[in-house]
Amino acid sequence: MDLAEWKKIYEKVKPTFDFSKAKRSVDKLEQRKAREAKDDQAKRLTSGAQRASRCMQCTRPLRNGICIHCDDSDLALKEKTALQNEVESRIRHPQISNAEFDSYRKRKRKERSQSISESSESGGKSKNGRKKEIGTTQNNSSSHSASKKLKKAKKKSKSKSSKRKSSSKSKSKSKSKKHKHK
Repeated sequence: MDLAEWKKIYEKVKPTFDFSKAKRSVDKLEQRKAREAKDDQAKRLTSGAQRASRCMQCTRPLRNGICIHCDDSDLALKEKTALQNEVESRIRHPQISNAEFDSYRKRKRKERSQSISESSESGGKSKNGRKKEIGTTQNNSSSHSASKKLKKAKKKSKSKSSKRKSSSKSKSKSKSKKHKHK
């Protein structure tokens, strides 16, 4: 085919094919692809519904704009230690910071030592030889003692009835033995 023939074919086809329309559709397709790629990246980076600023290398969340895993600077090291301290304090006591937790522990230790000293002054010891702690179960003590008394009374009545039964059985056995000997 000659060039002239190609030109004739092209002239016939040219009016039906609109290059500007084709270019627009290509541009739209490229934009849509770019948008989808962005959305996919965002979906990958989000943890649940919360969208956090994350590191470009390891995709871990940034702390105050610094990645504590990839960055080797002093700021990153400070952030890392701060995070470790937070985690440790949360493990020890969920809502209390380190200083608050230490003061809380000292207060509890003081209270325990005071209660032990008070019980040693009163000289009160429980059955198993341990010192009683005063003020631990004052509210429930009356109801608790009443229930204990009821249980003891029930046990006593049961033991009495069982003794009576056993004594009556032994008497009947002895009587039967006597009859046999006769």
